[in-house]
Amino acid sequence: MEDLTTFYSALLGGNVLSPAGLAEMKSTITVDPAVGYGLGLIKQSLPCGGVDWGHNGMVPGYYT
Repeated sequence: MEDLTTFYSALLGGNVLSPAGLAEMKSTITVDPAVGYGLGLIKQSLPCGGVDWGHNGMVPGYYT
């Protein structure tokens, strides 16, 4: 978990990709009213009104 936290902090903090690359990853399609899927990132709406970015490892037909 520590490695994933470090990676996602760097990715979403703009330290891994260019701003345009990160914007492309965050460009989502709606899966259901609270979830959007981008290029390897999942956008989850939170009850407090915030947004959570990440990935749970699940892809239809494959689960890690």
